[in-house]
Amino acid sequence: MKKYILSFILMCVSTVIMAQERSTFIHMKSGNIVEMNYNDIDSITIGETMTFDEVINATYIKHIYYGGTNYLLHFSDKPISDEGLPTEVGQRVLRLNVFAVKSPDSNNAFVKAGRYVLGGGNTEGHIQVENNYSGVLYSTGVSESGELEGYILGLEEGSGSLNLSYEGDGTANAVLKASFAESNMNIEVPKSVMVSYNGPMPIENQDPASYICLTEDVQMQPIGLSGGYSNVEGSYGSYDLTFYNCELDKDGFIVGAGELVNISLLTEEGATMDVSKLAGEYTPTSASVGPWAPGNYMLGEMYQWYGMTVPIGTYYALYGEKGAETRVKGLVTGGTLKITISDDLKKITVDADFTVEGGNKLTMNYTTDTDKIIDRATLSIPAKPVVDKTLEPLKKSNVFNRTNTITMVKK
Repeated sequence: MKKYILSFILMCVSTVIMAQERSTFIHMKSGNIVEMNYNDIDSITIGETMTFDEVINATYIKHIYYGGTNYLLHFSDKPISDEGLPTEVGQRVLRLNVFAVKSPDSNNAFVKAGRYVLGGGNTEGHIQVENNYSGVLYSTGVSESGELEGYILGLEEGSGSLNLSYEGDGTANAVLKASFAESNMNIEVPKSVMVSYNGPMPIENQDPASYICLTEDVQMQPIGLSGGYSNVEGSYGSYDLTFYNCELDKDGFIVGAGELVNISLLTEEGATMDVSKLAGEYTPTSASVGPWAPGNYMLGEMYQWYGMTVPIGTYYALYGEKGAETRVKGLVTGGTLKITISDDLKKITVDADFTVEGGNKLTMNYTTDTDKIIDRATLSIPAKPVVDKTLEPLKKSNVFNRTNTITMVKK
């Protein structure tokens, strides 16, 4: 394979400079002329046509906009489920966690035309690949419970890119060429993949910043609690208590319809968790700017976090079928919070009478076991929170609708 500098191939490429803007025109044998921005071209490589172990000519897509610069794209040659999964045995679904220019209107979100490189984390113009954020999902069979089984092959960082362009009528042309990351699977797996798509590019809006305010009073009736404690030495202890009445799977992830209330609060500090310090009445403060002190609970707000907009503090969220988070949010703007701990320290009672954005009420009175709260201050890794199931083979692709994962711990 040989690499040619542009000046060496002027027989097929002519460069025009007008009004300080430069375009490159590629003259095709068919007679067509392809125009590209000269400044976008790094080099042109001429060589043999590449072959790929896996080729997917996609005719089905499911794209989601999570707000900020984050887009989750799915491509397949067969129908894709609402959760971004295969719908039949033998199917392959390409999933790409893309970071692109923020859409000015979440309800009409679109991924800007351009080249998106595999790797580079969550920065614009890149596709996040670590931890199998992006890869190809393979369905290989059906479990005894009737669910599709399979695995995901991640994509190798730096091995390729997604090239996306649009025709005049808005039709999208998308092509991904890449290598798979090294796999520890005990079966023979492909080494490379090419996926192409030509068609409309609708995107589902799941931007938390365009949430729908709670429009009625809610009396929360939990069936469970998942909580965690961390400590800021010299300042306070921090609790996140997540109350839910939706179905969870065996790993504690939300898989069914229901509601969730997250409460973030501060107590007297301690190197280890002491649930007796939870007892008392709490006053509200801002989750993002404070001031923070023992005896505060955090008001709810939408927060910019690594290019995404996420709810933090104390808030209500509504989940739909199969655990998909809806756009309905109840950000707590004030109200009372009282916590009682039993004498034997085994029971916690939470009595909340909150007001949410828009003026509706969110109330809750619930007693449960204190062992549902994990002491993260003594763990080398964070405890697993109640969140949407993500990034596991043949599990739902709703990646960033999380709760209890961002704790505002500041001095």
